[in-house]
Amino acid sequence: MSLPSSSSSATSPDHAANHSAETELAAYFTYDTLRLELDSIESALQGISTIDRKRLFIHHNDEAEAFIENYGYNWSEEQDRTELLAIFHEACTFINDHLIPNPDTLVKEITSPMAPDEPVLRMPEAFADLADLRQLLLWASDVQHPHSRWACAVLKVIHTICHIDNTLVYKFYDRAKQHIFSHYQSVIRRDEAGRLWLGPEDGLNLNIADFEVKDKKSRNSMILKLLCKKENVAEMLFDLIGIRIITHTAADTLLALEVLRRANVILFTNVLPNRSRNSLVDYHAFKAQLEQRLAAEPQAITLDRVFELFKTIPVQYPENVDGFNPDNPDSLSDYRAIHITERPLIRVKSEELGRAIRFYFPYELQLVDLAHHQENLSGQSAHARYKQNKLRQARKRVLGPLLKTLTNPSPNPEPEPEPTDGPAIAGASS
Repeated sequence: MSLPSSSSSATSPDHAANHSAETELAAYFTYDTLRLELDSIESALQGISTIDRKRLFIHHNDEAEAFIENYGYNWSEEQDRTELLAIFHEACTFINDHLIPNPDTLVKEITSPMAPDEPVLRMPEAFADLADLRQLLLWASDVQHPHSRWACAVLKVIHTICHIDNTLVYKFYDRAKQHIFSHYQSVIRRDEAGRLWLGPEDGLNLNIADFEVKDKKSRNSMILKLLCKKENVAEMLFDLIGIRIITHTAADTLLALEVLRRANVILFTNVLPNRSRNSLVDYHAFKAQLEQRLAAEPQAITLDRVFELFKTIPVQYPENVDGFNPDNPDSLSDYRAIHITERPLIRVKSEELGRAIRFYFPYELQLVDLAHHQENLSGQSAHARYKQNKLRQARKRVLGPLLKTLTNPSPNPEPEPEPTDGPAIAGASS
């Protein structure tokens, strides 16, 4: 890196300023620091999450302010500083209550039983008194500072909370939920006998066993889940809302999809194809048998008759289940259901902008027959282990270098392996 040369004399102010800048840059760009800063560029090229980076490269308060402002907060505005400080305190509380192995902590939303030999950490008291977040960035940039690893851990959680607080998916959750639920409520009803029906009163109807709704995750659950994701952005939370339709037979799940399609409750144009997972019905085998039976029927056949034929066809399991993920119990081979993620276009009026805005909001739809639903429920112990593994994964990702210091005092621990993501299953991965 070179600085522009000056033709001024050695005693000129311009020359003195350039000389000072050269001296300052020389102090920064030693061989080791330049190599480390180039490593940060490499992390961007290789797609390494910011959560998995070892450190920042901020040397003084001016750089800290510039970093904060480019991140999206105006350091000169008291309101922004207050908001950031509140996020900082929330991040510290989350780490203390949920990530630091502490058998004395009572956790309500995220259970965290500790193994007897699991190390116990304590956040330095300096963090409780910190009022200037620029200092946090400086600590995270100085690997020799005793608070460096803790500062990095807190910043990882701060980054996660900022993504939650500043995404349309979270800001307009209540209105998006109302939009989605109203569509389903328009086609769900009970008759006088107490039977539950799916479909409009004047259209195609299907008797179903049950209808369940999973509301928004708790804030702590969202933070935990994002800390386990490589992308680490709130837009990647697909299961803030989950809907489960429980049918009487496996074949009825296909009929339920058809009812929803005909009623325009679900638009297949808005389905995310890479998140669809069917471990319940071999559709191609089912379709082949249905076509054979339709060919044997009279040329003019009613839709009711098609429904009757659906129920006479034995259902086979798919041979290969896309989306299998051994870390998620709902994607194991014995978990049977159909999962679809739809992103309907939501329209809300923004009082701040004085006009309507539109955005896509994802939710998960699960279809399963009653027998398999009961079998899936018997695997709740596996789900509990899954949640515990997620907690340990987040702990290792955020506090990994700190946990290593208990057995390995090296100031430059090896980076943690990148976590892998599995599909979030509605009603079972909260």
